[in-house]
Amino acid sequence: MGGTILGISPGTKYMGVAMLRNGTLHDWKVKHYKGAWSDEKLSKATEFLESLIIRHVVTHIACKVPHSSRCSKALNVLLEKIKRLAKEYKLKLHIYSIEEIKQWFKSNIRNRKSLSAHMTSTYPELTKIYLREKQIRNNYYFKVFEAVAALTHCHNTIG
Repeated sequence: MGGTILGISPGTKYMGVAMLRNGTLHDWKVKHYKGAWSDEKLSKATEFLESLIIRHVVTHIACKVPHSSRCSKALNVLLEKIKRLAKEYKLKLHIYSIEEIKQWFKSNIRNRKSLSAHMTSTYPELTKIYLREKQIRNNYYFKVFEAVAALTHCHNTIG
């Protein structure tokens, strides 16, 4: 499958994004939004995603969503904005729960650590952030690994 898939693991404080272009992992990062949730913060997150969609000529969005019991009102608003962006830019939106992703990979993905390790073995270019995360024992980059898992699932499902 050609084109670019934008993987997103949304959050109201941290958002992980990754880009898969023509089957190659192209870019990944964590976007941090400081402060309490507000319309301004929502606007910044939306503008960031919109800039990625335009700059990378995105054709699909693969979004990993948390379990509904873990979704705040603010996160639901952000998810609705992502859906609107997909519709506005006529992108195909694929939404996956972590359970769907784990089931699809059919491996021993039990927790954040094993998901990160699995994604790193699939995309060795993630090794640097994987080792950094492991060393500092912080889950800062975990959102990136979730975004990569979502776009990988999407790529393999539609490709």
